[in-house]
Amino acid sequence: MTEEPATLREQLQRDVPEWLDTVDITAPETTKGESARTVLSIGALLRRPDEQRFVQHPAEASIPAEDVEVVVHMGCHSVKTPVIVDSIMDVLEALDFGAVALGGYSNCCGIEDMKRGDIETAERIDDNRFRNIEAFEPDYAVTECSSCHAITHTASLGYREPSFEFPFFPEFLNEHRERFLEAVELTDPVTVAFHDHFDSRGWMPEGHDETIRELFSSLPGVDVVEMEHSRSERLPCDLTVDPEAHPYDDINRQIYREAEAAGADELINIWHGCHRSLLRYEAEFPVRTTNYATFLAERLGFDYRDKNRDYFRLAASDGVDAIVEDARPTFEANGLTDDDARAVAEAHYWLPD
Repeated sequence: MTEEPATLREQLQRDVPEWLDTVDITAPETTKGESARTVLSIGALLRRPDEQRFVQHPAEASIPAEDVEVVVHMGCHSVKTPVIVDSIMDVLEALDFGAVALGGYSNCCGIEDMKRGDIETAERIDDNRFRNIEAFEPDYAVTECSSCHAITHTASLGYREPSFEFPFFPEFLNEHRERFLEAVELTDPVTVAFHDHFDSRGWMPEGHDETIRELFSSLPGVDVVEMEHSRSERLPCDLTVDPEAHPYDDINRQIYREAEAAGADELINIWHGCHRSLLRYEAEFPVRTTNYATFLAERLGFDYRDKNRDYFRLAASDGVDAIVEDARPTFEANGLTDDDARAVAEAHYWLPD
């Protein structure tokens, strides 16, 4: 009998040795610290500390642990896409689930270290994530992020046996679909297409494309169409694009062109990383790009201001100074100066040529 893996490295070597080969070849040029500082600097323009809807440690939760049915793993990106945190939590609260979101770098799935080939540190980081989740003794831990879901199911759960289920959020909603559909308020006709990409390493979990299409197709008024490139033939966004992997010079515009050609009103992105990447080009096309969680929350009647969208638009219409003025109450609450905020806006809200 084959002995079960006891560590993350053993798990990867047994089940997905190609992952180890991939990280050795494609480790990012930036350090983990540099990556974290970039994420936090963007987040400092988007949300004040008192507005955050995720916690970094169980002791920070506003509801008792015994009332928590669902822990949402938001991952380390949470601070730069706060509208997605809002969307997930609003959906769960509308469905009367006791829920807590865990986010920030202290709740990373280990991907930042895994990408750099430091498997042992990735395991320690992941240990902390599981300890924080287990402190609530939930029925479910759900992943909002498709990348975190891939790491969790292919790596973490290969050598762990938690006491809770750990589905991708669309899987969770499919499991509770009747409860979800009863809460739907918006039923106006809309045609959606999906951008299925999340990573250039080929880590997209099997079944994600079917799961999310099954959920969206059940929504009243929602018509799902397919782009020329989707599912296993999906195009990557330019965040992680390999220029030699496709014939297009301008990959994000090609994605929008295909969504428009398919007749889509909405281009639904599944990976949060692609959300910010695609937003930069949105104003050029008659198609809105929306993260799947935000679209679902909107069908329940919620309305959001996505500051990332607004700041790309402001950069185009009024320039970086307009972003700084709009973000002032937020970045000042996060301890940034005008010069700090302007540098962040110039670095991250640039427009395509």
